[in-house]
Amino acid sequence: MKVFIAGATGQTGRRIVQELVRRDIPVKALVRNLETAREILPPEAELVIGDVLNPSSLYTAIGDSKVVLCATGARPNFDFTGPYKVDYLGTKNLAHCSIHPTLTLSFSVWDECVISLQFYQHLSSIFSGKLSMKSLMS
Repeated sequence: MKVFIAGATGQTGRRIVQELVRRDIPVKALVRNLETAREILPPEAELVIGDVLNPSSLYTAIGDSKVVLCATGARPNFDFTGPYKVDYLGTKNLAHCSIHPTLTLSFSVWDECVISLQFYQHLSSIFSGKLSMKSLMS
């Protein structure tokens, strides 16, 4: 079972990657900067270049993965639209790209921020109401 993780070079994502590698679980890490990722992530992790804001890169990157994890989060900067782009649009793109018959489907949001009701309703509609707020928050 190969696990795809978006946000792999962030504080949360890198810890998830390290733990999966420690448990001998194959990992495919979505990264924007290959050099940075090579410095941060274990060599056992398969690195794929992509961006959650570019859905076409996600389809290719997810590839043969069976599980999708999301550890993305906007970094503080002067772009006040960052959280909207990354935390909302990026996660929405990832959720859409995760709907594929070959995925075992474990779409998890690993983020410190609280999921807004609007976003929860959007995810719920994507997965035909099969999610509960409790499952999203656990």
